[in-house]
Amino acid sequence: MASDSAGNYEDAPPDAYANPDAITTLEIALPLNLLSFIARKTTDQKKVDLVWTTANEQNVSHFELQRSDDGINYVVIANIPAQNKPVGATYTWQDVNLCQK
Repeated sequence: MASDSAGNYEDAPPDAYANPDAITTLEIALPLNLLSFIARKTTDQKKVDLVWTTANEQNVSHFELQRSDDGINYVVIANIPAQNKPVGATYTWQDVNLCQK
């Protein structure tokens, strides 16, 4: 399930790289509020910086980051320990191994 920038729900695009307007959505309740999640290629186009911000973290162990070459099969690329701050936190991670498409 994905939503476009206007908030319309649609099936996830077969090629998410070709449709930058689509956003993958979560379909489960989280013990936190996810305020933002940004993935942006570095200027050299060889890495991706991930930055996300939370609020109201409660009993969160970690954030599991996953990658997929096809949008179906995912592999874990990192586990980031949660800070569990009621006021929230900002997290960053850099993916240095981009999908080969």
